[in-house]
Amino acid sequence: QWYQRRVRVKQTNAQVVEEDSASTIERQRIAFLENNLDQLTNVHKQLVRDNSELRCELPKMERRLMAKIERVKQLEVALKESKERGIAERQRHQKEMEQFKSWNRLKKTPNQKPSAYIAKPIRGGQRGQGISSEASAVIRNTPEKAYVGVRRHV
Repeated sequence: QWYQRRVRVKQTNAQVVEEDSASTIERQRIAFLENNLDQLTNVHKQLVRDNSELRCELPKMERRLMAKIERVKQLEVALKESKERGIAERQRHQKEMEQFKSWNRLKKTPNQKPSAYIAKPIRGGQRGQGISSEASAVIRNTPEKAYVGVRRHV
């Protein structure tokens, strides 16, 4: 009997050791799972908060988007009107220039001398003495360029 008791005690001690090691592993696993559960709970709470904030911001962002779309439409219309005005103004300017050119052509006759015709330029103190006859001929023939190409004799 005492032998059976001793074997039973050894068996129970082994079982206790096994149970202790098994319970330690189970406790570690439970702690790990609880830690994971806490982390997942925190992440879920943060995601719920972010989602609710985004849902609150959605109507504001939609209003902003609609305002931007409306502004773009207004700018497109303004650009189109501006282009049309520019084309019309350019055509009006070209028409006025053509009218001015035709008026100018009719005003001038081929035999008429220019109104600012310089026969002999007089410079202060020289009275035409320093200008050669060639230069004065050039001056008479080209009134627009009266002083270009004139050389003084010294």
